Amino acid sequence: NTLQHTATQETMLEQPMACVRAVPSAARAAHLTADQTARVAARVESLGEKGLAELQATLDAAVAANETPVPDAVLEAFQVPSVDTVSLIPLSSAVYPPCARAERTAQTQEALRLFALHLHAPDLALPPAAHATPLHDALDSLCAAALEKPAHAVGVHALQPAALLGNVSAQQQAALPLYVQLDDVASDFIELRLVLDTAPLDDLQRAYLELYLEAQYSLPVLRRIHPTPRSGPDQEQTGEQQQEVVAWDALVQELQEHLVHYGNSLGFGGGNFACGAFSQVVIMSLKSQGGAARYHKAVTLMREIACDSVFTAERLGVAANNLLNDIPDTKRQGDLMAQCGLRETVYGEGGSNHRACNLVRQQRFLTKVVARLESEPAKVIAEMQAMRAVLTGEGRMMCQVVGNVTNLAQQGCHPLVPFVQCFPPSSLPLAEIMQPGRVRLTREVHSPAVASPLGQCKVLGMASMESCFLYACAPGLPSFQHADTAAMLVATELLTCIEGPMWNLIRGLGLAYSFTMYGDADEGLCYFSLSRSPALAKAYAEAGRLVKAFATGSTAITDLMLENAVASVMSSVMSRESTVAQCGMQSLMTALRRSGLGHNSRLLKSVAGVRSSQVLEVMDKYLVALFCPKTANVFCTSSPAKLDEVCAGMEEAGWQVLKPASLDELVIDTCPDIHLP
Repeated sequence: NTLQHTATQETMLEQPMACVRAVPSAARAAHLTADQTARVAARVESLGEKGLAELQATLDAAVAANETPVPDAVLEAFQVPSVDTVSLIPLSSAVYPPCARAERTAQTQEALRLFALHLHAPDLALPPAAHATPLHDALDSLCAAALEKPAHAVGVHALQPAALLGNVSAQQQAALPLYVQLDDVASDFIELRLVLDTAPLDDLQRAYLELYLEAQYSLPVLRRIHPTPRSGPDQEQTGEQQQEVVAWDALVQELQEHLVHYGNSLGFGGGNFACGAFSQVVIMSLKSQGGAARYHKAVTLMREIACDSVFTAERLGVAANNLLNDIPDTKRQGDLMAQCGLRETVYGEGGSNHRACNLVRQQRFLTKVVARLESEPAKVIAEMQAMRAVLTGEGRMMCQVVGNVTNLAQQGCHPLVPFVQCFPPSSLPLAEIMQPGRVRLTREVHSPAVASPLGQCKVLGMASMESCFLYACAPGLPSFQHADTAAMLVATELLTCIEGPMWNLIRGLGLAYSFTMYGDADEGLCYFSLSRSPALAKAYAEAGRLVKAFATGSTAITDLMLENAVASVMSSVMSRESTVAQCGMQSLMTALRRSGLGHNSRLLKSVAGVRSSQVLEVMDKYLVALFCPKTANVFCTSSPAKLDEVCAGMEEAGWQVLKPASLDELVIDTCPDIHLP
């Protein structure tokens, strides 16, 4: 410790440093635009008509060479394996409290019914369970058998602390105050995911979500301890137990000692000012090595951080300033600003986390919060506590445990023991315990612009970049079990695959560096994007013509194109469960999809059966709409030098172009105004 302290002191704290604070120059931005315009004009003049024609001929020859197709015989030599040979990582689940099992079984049965309907296989039944005995019964039996063995027996409960041993009665299982999903996989690690539904939050509470997530793992916590004779200022008596305050830096040290990973986000894969998949839930994750003691500690830490953290003005101020410091850099990224602008358009004012986490709205809100933490910290802390109380209230939380839970039971430690010890029994009716299948989906908070677009294209000029970005969306799949799900995956892959039609048209001709096209059933939308484009309007128009040509049949889908797309999608679906960690995450996402066990296995079979007629139908039904002013919403970001060109090109395509001076003009605050004292 002394060596570490000395090294830190000498290399970090006592080293000379200089801090330069710079402000982007508007004058310099204007000069850059003028310089670029002058450079292009000078180049045209120096080349002359003859030079330009020669360069155009060189480009045309290069394009023709690049578009030389690979012989079909080469591609046909690769055989696509049968989907029946695919074996995913085995996983079995147990759901608590027991009343939740009927709902999960009903979801699986409905998913199978729809799957059989789409494949015209009416006799399809539930797949056999991974164990002859359901996992919840197997855990009870294994734990009881281990506890009956002598205490000195090797490999069982003699190796575990006495406080961690025990089975869980049927009454205790029924009285759990939260949904718990145990996913049994062969792993040396145990991962916990706590899911918090944000639907009940009001606008002010929702605005605090970014700050809550930023501060969550760096706050003091109240820790329950057994009564002791001593007492002090950091302890308070609460019934038969005392609570002591664990300082935030001590908590961080515990997290690093006992866990191999911890994090949080809005939805899966979200970040600062950006939501991930299933944006209407908060995901909190903790991962530890296996073993009953580490598992028990992880559950305890999860409970303390989620429910018993202590909001202080100092720690909240640090978190708020950290977020504010990230905003200027984010505002200089054209792709993120285009996404932000589009989602501000397509999500409504009531209850959307996409709107609440808009970086412009958050910048205004957090600036006020920082000021209020100086003038009225108690009110800010009370508002944060009210927000957390809604998120973590009785029956509101959902937890997933991914790991070798049967191994815990074999050691005499039922996986539910930490939950029984950390969470008091529920007094709610069992039907009111929140479950993943009841979570509000992102598509439920659309704005009217999704169903009735105004035909507007907003183009935001940004001096911080030299190229252009575009994001467009249109109505997409209305459910996770829709008959078009597999065909949508194949259609978008067929169009956007490497060396595919759109690759050759857009990237091959230098119209854009990259592009994406996909459908999102949670959002109920399909998306198209262009990144780092020197000719944004032309690239967008050409992509639209390409999709329409396929949809109308003027460009044919060959058997080889379809086979390649199907194989690629199958590989992508299998990669969702290529590791134990991914397999566990898919299990939770399956619960949120309401699609029951075996979702990806069924999806593989559906993809394998996709026909070209289904692909054409999906293109005509969903993807063509991405390029039409009557059905799509579009947001662009552009360098100043390209701004007029982009606007003129989009107007020529039939869009009503709006040129906001900044994103601030488009962002309207929806939470109650906070007046500074």
